[in-house]
Amino acid sequence: SRSGENDSDPNNHIDSRRTQQNDSSLKNTKFLSSNPTSTIQEIENHLFSPEVQESIQSLFQSRVVYEGSIHTFPSFRYTFDGFWKNWKRMLTTGISTKKNNNNNNNEKILLFGGDDNYHNATIQFTKLIPQTPIQIAGFEYGLANMAAFLSQVMVDGIYDDTCDELNAQISP
Repeated sequence: SRSGENDSDPNNHIDSRRTQQNDSSLKNTKFLSSNPTSTIQEIENHLFSPEVQESIQSLFQSRVVYEGSIHTFPSFRYTFDGFWKNWKRMLTTGISTKKNNNNNNNEKILLFGGDDNYHNATIQFTKLIPQTPIQIAGFEYGLANMAAFLSQVMVDGIYDDTCDELNAQISP
């Protein structure tokens, strides 16, 4: 029978293992479908603390070179309040994927804001200093995600107060 042939086919066995692995991977990525409210609140508490606000506001400075000197000024286009409003929206409601215009795909991608757990890790500053155990709060992964994004947009737009996006698409 066909089922007997498929059972003895080694390639069929490999494909079924791949499917099982993919299914289990999908179950493990369920956290990507939402960010815990408490994690978003932790990010917000951190970002709006007085110590962080002073530094954050300085990120949204544009620059102009005049007579060989660099002068900074608050960006006209980019503000922390505008950034946070949109970042929080991407953490909570997400960005539509619209993979195919023919179907009504309502799937959304959320930015990863972290989780509600503490994670144990070790760091080693130099070879002379032994590894040091640390705890990383789940929301700090969201802050790292934000830092990576902000470093890119600083280079692409905020420094020069432009809204030109980098488009690296290659046309045939």
